[in-house]
Parts: sequence; C-alpha cells; structure tokens
Amino acid sequence: MKKFIVLWSLLCLFSMVVVANGANEEELASFPQEKITIVCPYSPGGGTDALSRILAKTAEKYMDEIVIVENKTGGGGAVGMAAVATAKPDGYTVSMATIEVALLPQAGLASFETSDLRPIIRVNFDPASIVVRADSPFSTIEEMVEFGRKNPGKLDVMTSSFPTNFWLATTLLEEYSGAKFNKVVAQAGAADQIQNLLGGHIDAITVTPAEVSSHLENGAVRILGIASEERLESFSDIPTMTEAGYDIVIGPWRALMVPAATSDDVVSELERIFTQAFNDQDVVDFMAQYGFGRAYLGSVEMQEDIEKQVAIFKPVIEKYKD
Repeated sequence: MKKFIVLWSLLCLFSMVVVANGANEEELASFPQEKITIVCPYSPGGGTDALSRILAKTAEKYMDEIVIVENKTGGGGAVGMAAVATAKPDGYTVSMATIEVALLPQAGLASFETSDLRPIIRVNFDPASIVVRADSPFSTIEEMVEFGRKNPGKLDVMTSSFPTNFWLATTLLEEYSGAKFNKVVAQAGAADQIQNLLGGHIDAITVTPAEVSSHLENGAVRILGIASEERLESFSDIPTMTEAGYDIVIGPWRALMVPAATSDDVVSELERIFTQAFNDQDVVDFMAQYGFGRAYLGSVEMQEDIEKQVAIFKPVIEKYKD
C-alpha cells in the first residue's frame, strides 16, 4: 500500500510538470500576448526616437500585438535604460539602447551595470571621424598626431563631454599615439562643433562623417580618419583610423535590449520579429533617407561586441573620471 501511494504521488508530480511545461511552451508559442513597449531614453523628435518609432510601427507587421514607444529621458540616456534594466524580464519592455549603455556605468554615472541588459539586435552604427577645415595644414591623421606629439596641448580639438563616444575617440587617439590635444567640450553637439570649425575658432572636431557630408561635398572640410573597421561605402576614399595604425572603432550605435534575465526563447522570438522589421523596405528606406548607418548584429554577436567595447573603454574612462 505504501509503495502504491509513493508511486501514485510520483505520477501526479510528473503529470503536473508535464502540464506546466506544456503551458510554458504554449505561452511562448503565442508570444507576444500583449503590447510591447520600446523605451526611448531620449527626447521625442531626435534620431533615436525616430528610429524607435519606425521600428515599432514596422514590427507590428510581423506579430499580432502593437508596439508603442515611451520616452524616458534624463542622465544622458541613463534614466530610460535603467528603467528597462529593472523591468520585469518578460520581453514586453524593450530599450532602444545606445552606446552609452557601455559607457555611463563605467564612469559611475548610471544606476545599472552594462551586464544588466542583454541585446536583441543592433540596428545602427555611425563611426566617429576626425574633421579639419579644407585649409588645414593636416592632410592625414598621421600629420595631425605628429603635431600633437611635438606640440602638446597646442591643437584645439572640439568634441563632446566625458565619457561620450566622441570624447573617447579623441582620447583613445591620444592614448594610442602619444599626442596631446587641447580637448574643448562642445555646448550643442555636432552643430556647435561644425560652426566653430568653419568659423576658424577650432582646429579639428570629432563627429560622424554623415554630419559633415554636405560640407565635405562643397569642399569646406576634410575628414582625416574614420573610426570604423572598414572604409565606409559612402566615404570610400577616406582611410580608417586602423589604416593609420590606431585600432579605434567607436561611434554612436543603437540596439534593442531587454533585462538580462529575459529567457533565451523570448529573446530569440524578439530577435526574429525585429530582424524582420529591420529588413523591411520601409525601415531600409527610412534609414537611407535620414542617413542612419545600417549595421545589423544579432543578439549573440552584439553581446560579444559590447563586452569587447567595455574591455577597451573601461580602463580609459576610469583613468579620466576623477
């Protein structure tokens, strides 16, 4: 009798596990079952917001639920990304994260760690570049670096503030080359930098190639080097930093990310949905129209890339954060 009771208990327990697993598989098969919220950590109307909204709208073609965009701003993106890092890891709250997810925590400027979020896909990357006026005495990045070595602090380079990607691009060039520049912080982004460069108030700036493309076309500026792994198709005559001997690959990027504890199966489904949206012609045309560099990476590849970036950036940020 006791053996029968034990056997019956084990059978009941087994049936409960089977039923539970079946429910989980059925739930996953129908994911998503409610709306998905993409949290944009920057204000409405900007590039990150615009890209979030076109991806949200297009993703709805590939599932039966809606996708909304919610702006949570502050802290240079830290507030919005922190909100997702601490959200329920069920796949329904997604961050349109930027490179700041790999920078702010290292500088102690975020309430979360980079590892608190995991990527779905990367959708965009626009490398930084070093830009001078067309009448600059420097024709190559090597010439600029050589001047910076022989005349420390005499070359004014306008860039963004610590610890942003453009600041890092300039600082890494100093670290790798032994040059020393006088870094001047821009007050209003690329527009401020370009105005100061063209006005002769500054010697060089650090922005994306797309941001100075019109000035490049009319012959007002010269790009000395681009911080990408390979030459850009749209700027194929401009060398990379790596070609000059400085392994610097950095610039603004955007990626969809979720809380780190989100299951592999949910991440995989989100990756499938948003990859289809990324490849949709509406998104392709939108990104081309507004100059977003298309740079897809899947969840695994993006995770590896972020870890690589943190390993490179962290010691430099720690050196300068005090």
